[in-house]
Amino acid sequence: MINNMKKLVLVSLSMMCFVSFGQRIYNFNYSTGMPIGTYSDYVSEYSWQGFEVGYQKDVGTNLTLGFSYRWQKFYEKKDRATYEFENGAITSNLYTYSFINNLNVTLNYYMDNASRITPYFSLAAGPAFVENRLVIGFIDLDDSSWKIGMSPQVGVIMDINDSFGIDLKCNYNYLPLQYQRFSSIQFVGASIGLVWRDSSF
Repeated sequence: MINNMKKLVLVSLSMMCFVSFGQRIYNFNYSTGMPIGTYSDYVSEYSWQGFEVGYQKDVGTNLTLGFSYRWQKFYEKKDRATYEFENGAITSNLYTYSFINNLNVTLNYYMDNASRITPYFSLAAGPAFVENRLVIGFIDLDDSSWKIGMSPQVGVIMDINDSFGIDLKCNYNYLPLQYQRFSSIQFVGASIGLVWRDSSF
C-alpha cells in the first residue's frame, strides 16, 4: 500500500509542476466522508481522517483545469457477535477498513460574483487505489485494486485577501468496486481548506 501511495503522490506532484501563463490556484483541504448506499453496510461510521491537495490553472472565462490528490480512511469497529462464513462461524468483534487514494483531473467553473464569496461547481474523475481490510478474530482479509472514480462537487471560496481564501465544499464520490457487503463505494464528503491564488506568471 505504501509503495502505491508513493507512486500516486509522485505522479500528482509531477502533474502539478507544469507552469502556464495566467492565474494558478493551489488548495489544501481537510476532508471528511459519510458512507452511503451498500457501502454503509460494510462501514457506517463517519470518516474524520482525510485530506486533499490540488492545483488549477485558467483555461477560459471562469473555467479552470487541474489535478488533485485525495486520501480518505474509513474505519468501524462492530460489536462482538457471531459471524458466519462459508466454512464455519466465529464469535468476535469485527473491524472494517477502507483506505482510498484518488488522483483526479478536475474541471472547475467559477460563477461571476462581485462579493468576496465565489460559488463554484466542479467535476473530478481519475484513477483510485483502494485497499479494503476486514479483521475478525484471527482472520485478516485484505483486498486492493485500482478503479476509475468520479466526484461532482459544489463549493464556495471566501476571500481573505486578493491571494488567499477559505474553501468550503461538498462532494459525492463513486467508485465501481465490489467487496464483501457492498457493490460500490459511495460516500458524501465535506471539506474545508485554504486556497492560494498565484498570478505571477
